[in-house]
Amino acid sequence: GEGDLFAQLDSAAGRWFNRRRHPRARPELDHELPVKLAFKHYRTTGTIFDISQSGFCVIVDTMSAAPFREGEPIQLSFELPGVKRPFEGTGTLRGQRRARGRAYVGIEFDLDPHTGLGKRHTKLVEYVNDRLTAMAAFGRSLCREEAD
Repeated sequence: GEGDLFAQLDSAAGRWFNRRRHPRARPELDHELPVKLAFKHYRTTGTIFDISQSGFCVIVDTMSAAPFREGEPIQLSFELPGVKRPFEGTGTLRGQRRARGRAYVGIEFDLDPHTGLGKRHTKLVEYVNDRLTAMAAFGRSLCREEAD
């Protein structure tokens, strides 16, 4: 488990393995979660690769991600399973990397408690925590199968 690994690392080495403030969860394998992004006058769509309570990574084709600039604001809209209304708000582009013809775009949510995502942050946290719990249970079941 991730916790066991971090416990074995000294603090200097551990920071290289977990550089995020919040753990990220992957969506269910049978659910593709679409995202609409708007950056300046550019509009595109992508899918959620992983998500945390403070941001997510979105997969976008490389041509659509070309205009994105790190540190710039971006408008976003997405839905999560089990949540009735879409999440809409802003975020900040934190970086992107390219692999296999895709751009993986990291976005940190603007969680101002008076605006879009901040007002509904509890629902976002619930979804992420549920997914993290399901992922951990799946990992434990795999370990039990390997031990048998």
